[in-house]
Amino acid sequence: MRLWIPHSSSLNQVKEANNQIFGRLESEFCIKSTDFRSKATKLCMEYRKDPELQHMCERILDRASKYNVQLLELDNEGKRTIRQSMSPIIFSNVGKRGMRDESDRLAVIANCLGYFVRLDSQRLEREAYSLSISMLALFLLNGEILMNGPDNSQSAIRSNIFNNLRSQSLRTFQTPDIDQKLTFIKSCRFAEVELLEQGVITSGHLWRLGRIVEDLGRTRPPQRGHDYQLSWYQRMRLGQLARHLGPGECGSRYGYIASAIDEYLDQDERWGDKDVTFSKFYKDLMAEEVVKAMMDDPRSPRLRLGALISQGDRTGTDPYSGIFIREAGHRWEKDETYVLTAVCPAEKTVDGIEKHVSLEVELLGSPKSRGPKRLVIKRWINGLFFFDRNSPITKVVFPWPESLLV
Repeated sequence: MRLWIPHSSSLNQVKEANNQIFGRLESEFCIKSTDFRSKATKLCMEYRKDPELQHMCERILDRASKYNVQLLELDNEGKRTIRQSMSPIIFSNVGKRGMRDESDRLAVIANCLGYFVRLDSQRLEREAYSLSISMLALFLLNGEILMNGPDNSQSAIRSNIFNNLRSQSLRTFQTPDIDQKLTFIKSCRFAEVELLEQGVITSGHLWRLGRIVEDLGRTRPPQRGHDYQLSWYQRMRLGQLARHLGPGECGSRYGYIASAIDEYLDQDERWGDKDVTFSKFYKDLMAEEVVKAMMDDPRSPRLRLGALISQGDRTGTDPYSGIFIREAGHRWEKDETYVLTAVCPAEKTVDGIEKHVSLEVELLGSPKSRGPKRLVIKRWINGLFFFDRNSPITKVVFPWPESLLV
């Protein structure tokens, strides 16, 4: 889409000198709307620092901002990235629009975000349900992630729903090195959710993290090979990791993960021209993150192995089948660490969009306790993990944040 903006003849010379931006249409500037929004967003984000211009700039950002520009921030390595979803901003922007029926905001938000789960706005209005609670339900029922720990608590009484979502939605996404970062985050949702009195109910694979991977440099890397879906360098480093974790180096508990990496590399070599599946695409992204972590300072290792928690919870004996990646600049905690992952390909979701979640969590109570495991979300964590249809699925509950218990 392009914007056509009439201009006076006095600007012809300037336009001709910049025709790659403004085009050559007589008496009209012809500008790509995406370029215009990107530049306007950058301009308003700078000028809103001026108190006299803040209100005007905020109004423009509410109506025409480019989210992949507005949400950019620096990560711990000084690289520009996006660490939060655009969903809370869209909720807020729709909340500021003038509408005849307040309940229509639910449908507008759902349309903007491509939500599959919808609420009957007319019934909610007829039965006088709270619009704020309805918006929160819409957010959660579509798999969005809300922090529920005490450190993220903000009184819901002193905050409207839009500020509450902005402050308590997950803000620690670690997007891979791809252009479509917001598209990646849009898929970072739970596939199936229930809202019950005790909290948000869902299911996934629950992992206990164990050994930190160190001393990789002492393992001789394989010889240089060919590029496939993965580059030769990525394949070389993953092969080195598999050798390091093989039974000869570390013991039988590590054999599964070493074999899984080797099998993954064999699959990559045989992939050829076939269409890339979501499983392959996701593993390749995570493999790249593993390789990048292997290149970092060995005095601050970022890789840690994880074992699925089985129904019997055989602590210390379940084989490792996942490799999780600590964010650069952070150290692993000494306390017992757990991760919840939930991956669902597009063909198995109700809206045809793949879903993937990988969260470091705190486990409340014992892993052996009956019923859904009670979890508190700590942060996003990337990982390369391997499981099959026989891998244990764990039902979990995220207790409601204290800010909502009023």
